[in-house]
Amino acid sequence: MSPSDASSSGMVRMEKTRSFRFPSLECVACHSDPHLEPRLGEATLDCADCHRIGRWSVTSFDHRRSRFALDGAHEKASCVACHLPEAKPLASVRASKPGQRGIEVSFAGLSGECASCHRDQHLGQFLAKASTTLRGLAPCTDCHETLNWRSARFDHNRDSGFRLEGGHLAVPCVGCHPTESSQGETFVRFRPLDSRCAACHGASTGLGGVS
Repeated sequence: MSPSDASSSGMVRMEKTRSFRFPSLECVACHSDPHLEPRLGEATLDCADCHRIGRWSVTSFDHRRSRFALDGAHEKASCVACHLPEAKPLASVRASKPGQRGIEVSFAGLSGECASCHRDQHLGQFLAKASTTLRGLAPCTDCHETLNWRSARFDHNRDSGFRLEGGHLAVPCVGCHPTESSQGETFVRFRPLDSRCAACHGASTGLGGVS
């Protein structure tokens, strides 16, 4: 005889007991962790730091708490522009079926280097450059700002090995930095360049040069 049939025989009906006390009130005690990874590797960061109970999809995270503060144009970028969703096998113990897959978004362990998100339009010309000219920052930020990538802050006299003086001050950039092609890609040649007079003016100037 089952508990549901007990009342028909005069016995007390048995019902399933509901739990009102829980060993843990952590979100993951009831909800699976869709991130499947330590959140930024910070023990003090939990679900409520980004999510709201009223509507889980609404997120608000202060990026200054991470190792990569958002400034300039980065402030307007969408989250998924840097944190790309990727379908992966669920590593969580809460995966209900073997081999079950889910969407994982990576937050921890991402590179803060410009080239990890942006294409290197210089094709590696500055990769080997030791950044000692401007505040010890990465090579990209020696010339560019995050507010507007085209607004270069490069000072030729301060940051290069060739000072612009006299008639060189009136020469446009393309006069010395030609456009070249390599493996189907077009780029501007910045380095290495031959800074000897004859490299631009020819050997006939008598200013020294190559044969």
